[in-house]
Amino acid sequence: MDWEHAVTVVRPGWERRHGAAGRCAAHDLPDRVAMVATSWDLTVLGPLATGWESVVVAVHDVSGQPGVLKCRPPADPGTRREAVVLTRLASPGLVPLIASAPDEGVLWLGRVVPGHALSQELDDQAAVDAWCQVASSLPRVVPDPEGTGASTAPFPTLDHQLGALEVWQATLSKGQGRLAQWVVAVAHRLAASTRDPSLLHGDLHDENILAAGGGAFYAIDPKGVWGDPAYEPACFLMNRWMRSSGPSERMAGALAERLLLDGGRVLGWTLVHTALSLAWSQEDDGVAAPATDSRWTLLRHGARFIGGWKA
Repeated sequence: MDWEHAVTVVRPGWERRHGAAGRCAAHDLPDRVAMVATSWDLTVLGPLATGWESVVVAVHDVSGQPGVLKCRPPADPGTRREAVVLTRLASPGLVPLIASAPDEGVLWLGRVVPGHALSQELDDQAAVDAWCQVASSLPRVVPDPEGTGASTAPFPTLDHQLGALEVWQATLSKGQGRLAQWVVAVAHRLAASTRDPSLLHGDLHDENILAAGGGAFYAIDPKGVWGDPAYEPACFLMNRWMRSSGPSERMAGALAERLLLDGGRVLGWTLVHTALSLAWSQEDDGVAAPATDSRWTLLRHGARFIGGWKA
């Protein structure tokens, strides 16, 4: 991937979020990366991957150790937030933060080699094993309301994120609205019965877990959210189940048992996260996902699957 392609891909998303400043940030990205790399004595190899939010640039240090620079616009608060969550959740299963330049929108991270995404693993049991290896390595960080330890800033709470469901369900057709209403009720029961919330990765799906060889795996792109630990598997299970025939009580139960979580709550949060994914997509795209979207299929299966389950 060359710089021209990377800038072209990322510019629309940065401009949508930051206006003219985002457009300038995309245009100036190669020079900004060169400046930061020089300050850290790094050699820039070139863009490695890009998305609507960030560009990942391959580098190596003076000893030849590979790394990446994760780049956002200078004004994007996501850089500082990710640096904080990487520090608080630092563990053998999370890609390491080496240095940060939040004013420039750049993080220097370790590079996972070969870096194949866990989504390429077709065997569900092997995928569950890898996911549990990563998730179980993350430390349990709890909020401290007295301010003597970890505070909830700068991360949102899961309860706050659930507000997107209220707006979303009001826009749906009658049939979809009934299903959405049921999921929202499940969400409220889960939120109200949550005990001992902790700091979660918040986006621990199988595209965000990379193989490092020798059986080791690393999580990347933590979002940081305070909430029920039983929510953490939701992104992973949603992605796996959308590529299969639907929810699997056996898979959820095995995963929950490994992490000492309640299987019913894991199932419930997975359906809630699926609804959140639909709501967030509607916010981004401005249109509702069609009834044929695989997430709707998962919700319909899930509603029958857990039926009258109560939190």
